[in-house]
Amino acid sequence: MSNILSFIKSPIVIFCPPSERLSIMKARGNLPVVIQQQYWSIWDVPHAKNFRDIYSEKDGFVLMDPDKHFYSSELWGIYNSKVWFVEHAININWFNSTYFAWIDIGSQRTALNYQSWPNTERIIETFNGYEDRIIVGFVDPPLPSAILIAKNLSSPPNFKVGAKDTVEGTFFFGNAASLRWLCREYYSLRDLWKLRKQYVGMDQVLFKTLVLRYGRERFIGLSSFETVCGDKWFYFWHHFASEKERMNNCQLLVKELLF
Repeated sequence: MSNILSFIKSPIVIFCPPSERLSIMKARGNLPVVIQQQYWSIWDVPHAKNFRDIYSEKDGFVLMDPDKHFYSSELWGIYNSKVWFVEHAININWFNSTYFAWIDIGSQRTALNYQSWPNTERIIETFNGYEDRIIVGFVDPPLPSAILIAKNLSSPPNFKVGAKDTVEGTFFFGNAASLRWLCREYYSLRDLWKLRKQYVGMDQVLFKTLVLRYGRERFIGLSSFETVCGDKWFYFWHHFASEKERMNNCQLLVKELLF
């Protein structure tokens, strides 16, 4: 956590229980931060508490998850509150921001010492004039069969949507309008899956379905799976770093979505 809090100079909004406030303030120092500490647990979050039954380890849909023994219902609640947290930050917009991003707080496993991150020029270059889209990361190339499943609105969604991860949930970038759209679509799909008794635990499965369904109409993909900059899951850290700070020989990758 300190790898992000102690170095990144951009404003950060953090959602946490009150018990974490002092450690966050210590790590953040004088850098800009808003700490949302009014929730003692994930089930106190207005959105999540209405859907606690979905993530119940006893009789909820998490029982359908093949990896259920490695996770907890609280973690599923956090994963599925990401887009709500972002929309909440957009609605208040403490720092009068143009762009917004979700970043998993544990996604920088080793200190990269990136400070001017994310670099505004890199964000604009990646949008390339399509600022109504959302930037996501591809950790595997999409399978044609998965694209067909995601696009077929008339059939029940396949909860795996292909065998590969394809799209990560570690980060996503966008403007206020595009991320509000994502929030609506995410929970609309989640609720549909609930009605059809489909698996609704892992946020990556929902993100993947939306990205493959809407393609370049709504998304821009980083082809993180092609990176030579270390772990593909964390390529985005290098991608959005300034040229001055970025790791040497780190090729920048953007995948044009053609479906």
